[in-house]
Amino acid sequence: MALLPNPFAGFPNIYCPYEPLIASLAIDCGVKVNILGADTRNIDGKAFGTMLLGLPQDPTEAAKAVNYIQSQPNVTMEEVPDHG
Repeated sequence: MALLPNPFAGFPNIYCPYEPLIASLAIDCGVKVNILGADTRNIDGKAFGTMLLGLPQDPTEAAKAVNYIQSQPNVTMEEVPDHG
């Protein structure tokens, strides 16, 4: 996967136990991401919805974030290749 400057990651369908995914990313990996938009709902203790994240410009840091998110069960993600 090629990471672009200021890449964005989109989560088209989030389904996971209601856990602090982005906070856990920052704590576990030391990577800060920017939540640019989100539409999530807590239904019976599970998070459903979509989220748009701004990833770090550093390709190594962005890759850490992508790998962390992709490793989470029941979370799907896709990269938005061009946001300009």
